[in-house]
Amino acid sequence: MAETQTLQFQKMLLRRKLIVAGVVVLIFVFLLLRNIASYAFVRQIGEQLESSLDARLETSAGLITNVINGAVNNLYDPIDLQLLPFTLARVRNSSDLEAVYLIDRDMNVFVDSDPDRPSRGYILKDSLDIRAAWNKGSATSSIHTFSGAHFKNAYAVLEDFSGNSALLVVEANAGFFSILNFYYKSLY
Repeated sequence: MAETQTLQFQKMLLRRKLIVAGVVVLIFVFLLLRNIASYAFVRQIGEQLESSLDARLETSAGLITNVINGAVNNLYDPIDLQLLPFTLARVRNSSDLEAVYLIDRDMNVFVDSDPDRPSRGYILKDSLDIRAAWNKGSATSSIHTFSGAHFKNAYAVLEDFSGNSALLVVEANAGFFSILNFYYKSLY
């Protein structure tokens, strides 16, 4: 009889262990699926935000191109080159942009809304986007991250009355990606 009770006790103990293990596995699978769904949701939000920022930047670049086209006769005229930084700075401030500048076909910045700003070495990373802008008239870059800050550029071809051309670069802060990165990291 003692053996029967011990055997029943062992069966009951085994059944409880299996139930606890099953509950732990179910909780793990639930949390895993929840994290995967959350990751996909945050990723989808990021893609929608980036698409929206692309549209905003391309629209801004087009409008700024129209403003500059009306204000400049010759992009390389010394008088226009002195006035352009002020025009670009005014546009940058009124549009809440990080930077607005002009580059030539060799990707050299020749007019900047912030002349005291250090070199923009990341332009070379966007060479494919810049080439696309020269060919199609406009393009946007991928997101750049510098010192934890996120930025995105739009490029639009600008032509003056003399037939000279340059590429207008509009740079916007994409700070909301910092928040998305926080959520990505919380899902690991």
